[in-house]
Amino acid sequence: MKKGVLLILILVLSLHLIFADVGDDCTSNSNCSSGEVCGTNFKCAESTGDISTTSADETAKINLAYSCLNGKIDDKGCGSLTLEQKIFSYLATGKCNFELMADSKDNQCWPKSSCSIKETAQAVLALSQRGSSPTTAANWLISQNTTPSDLVWYLQIETTHTSSCDINYGGSSHSIRIDENRKISGSPGNCLAIAQDSYWLRISSNCYNEEFKVKCHESDFLINLLFKKETSSTIHVSERTQSGSAEEEKSEKVNSLCFSIGNSCDYEGSLWAVIALNNMNYNIDAFVPYLITMADDNEKFLPESFLWAITGYEDFRTTLLSKQKSDGYWKESGDKFYDTALALFPITGEPMQ
Repeated sequence: MKKGVLLILILVLSLHLIFADVGDDCTSNSNCSSGEVCGTNFKCAESTGDISTTSADETAKINLAYSCLNGKIDDKGCGSLTLEQKIFSYLATGKCNFELMADSKDNQCWPKSSCSIKETAQAVLALSQRGSSPTTAANWLISQNTTPSDLVWYLQIETTHTSSCDINYGGSSHSIRIDENRKISGSPGNCLAIAQDSYWLRISSNCYNEEFKVKCHESDFLINLLFKKETSSTIHVSERTQSGSAEEEKSEKVNSLCFSIGNSCDYEGSLWAVIALNNMNYNIDAFVPYLITMADDNEKFLPESFLWAITGYEDFRTTLLSKQKSDGYWKESGDKFYDTALALFPITGEPMQ
């Protein structure tokens, strides 16, 4: 892992370790009194010309941050750190590995007393970035999934001209017709309902396990899936669109999951889990629609940072940058250090692909 990436995660840990020092928080020199500058540890201090307050040498500042962090860890001792502090200490410095593993439940989830999605995902991220292969914990994360109940899915079929089409699923065939205005009529069966002014077919939540096989007879056609939050009018288009010639068969199946312990989706935990698992080259495609659709309801977690890191979509980058304060930091959750660290993660580091 590059030092630039580690420095961002140092900032997260710094909230707990470094910023306990006496002094006023700052994000730029303008926040400090006359004769003071904003130092590397985000505390106002007298301007001494020291590298920690005025130097433009970023490498030296990073090295100084590492030195400061190592000192704080040594002073406190790994055993006295919180689980989150142990995770980020290990990720940034390689220290506290023994204590981190001791906090696990059989090396598969964290904390041992009450396993959670978020802490387990963060531990998996730290371990994998430090060269370990936490397969047991990664598989535990994958097993903690459920289908989101507040997403609506549609099947879209478009033809170049009027055509009859068959949709096969559940061992039965159902016939529809698409007119010159791309509107649907006919009987698509119990799993599908004609919706959205007859342009799409709404998929019943009881049929997400069904594979829908489509064949149009008189026209070339396109099929894809659309999704949205139940209470929203914003429609999201799935990445994959398939094209077929007349009499050719194409199929689609809903693949929609979130991470949870129980039946309720854990949004913040799901954000960390997709980052950790994507970093280990697990397929996380099924979890992305839920994270995208519910982002507006979870702005305090800065979902755009995670989503930009895993998808590379410029829309997420634009939204993330629009939330930056004029002084250069982010503050969505109320904690500017933690939020700024998360925001900078995909900007200054390597996207976890």
